[in-house]
Order: sequence, then C-alpha cells, then structure tokens
Amino acid sequence: MNTRTYKTGFFLCAALFVCGCAAGVAASGLLTRSAPVGEYISGLSESAGSALGGRFASSFLSAGKFHLAALLFAFSVLGVAGIPSVAAVRGFLLCFAMSSVIRFCGSGSVWAVLAMFSPEAIISVPCLFVLSAQSFNASAGLLRAASGASRGALPFSGGFLSRGAACAALLAVAALIEAIISPGLVARIVSGGA
Repeated sequence: MNTRTYKTGFFLCAALFVCGCAAGVAASGLLTRSAPVGEYISGLSESAGSALGGRFASSFLSAGKFHLAALLFAFSVLGVAGIPSVAAVRGFLLCFAMSSVIRFCGSGSVWAVLAMFSPEAIISVPCLFVLSAQSFNASAGLLRAASGASRGALPFSGGFLSRGAACAALLAVAALIEAIISPGLVARIVSGGA
C-alpha cells in the first residue's frame, strides 16, 4: 500500500465529506416545513413493530450503498475523482436528513435525531473513510499503471480484503442497532416517553 496516496485519499475524502455536510445543513435551511419529513419520522417510529429482517436489510443497504460505490470505484481509474465525490454526497445526505428533522420538529427533536442517525454517524462514516482511502489508493495505483508511471504490483492485497470484510461486519452491527434499537427509541421520544 502506498501510504502517501492512502493519506491523501483519506484527507481528501474527509474534507469533501465535511464540505458535503456543510452544504447539507445549508440546503436544509432552504426547506419549508413539509409533510415528507414528518411522515419519515412517524414511519420510523411505527416501524418498531415491523419485521426485523426487513428493517435490517433496509438499514444495511441504506448505509452500505456508499461503501459499495467506493469499493467499486477502486477497480477503475475514475475512482480518483469518484471516491471523493461519494464521500461528499454521503456527507450532504446525512447532514441534510439530520438538520431537516431538527428543522421540522424543533430543537426538542435532537434526541430523536441522535436515535435515528447515531449508528450511521458513529459506525458507518468511519468505515466509509477507511474504505474510501483504500479504494482511492487502489484507483490511484491503477491510474499510475495505466499511464505507465508505475509497474508495481496492483494494490489489491489481503489487507484490502480484510479491511473490506471488517467494515462489512461493522456495517452489519450498525444495521442491527438501527433495526432493533433505533425505532423503539424514536417511538418513545416522539410519544414523549423519554
């Protein structure tokens, strides 16, 4: 692994993620009070009684789509531009959703937002940074090889696979937390029980 390229990818993805977060918060400020946000919150609190398998699959796919995009970009020279873009979009969507809920429900909804988005923010986002950095490194290696600047080994090694597997396991844990704990917490908070 090229440590310099890995660090560059990590910091570039982190910087664009933060820019995406700022843009998401700013964009939520342009919203008017709308029914879709309220429907989302009530749908989440009502999902506490639905089947666990469906909630888990939905949560896993919802969080994992950005990670999968970063991994797929690792196998393309386009990943050098695409992977930081994925990080920016993830930051935008996460912060847009969080700030929209707070904007719609008021400052008293902070606990509901924490219950809804903590698994993603605490587990999923760091995994995205790890996968984005390693995928950026791989994509940059492919770009160097395609341009003839390097004839070294391709950057796909056991470490690449083990980090990917570890992140998949952590995403599954985050999805379980989101599927089992979050709907009940949101239901209690929305009903005023917490």
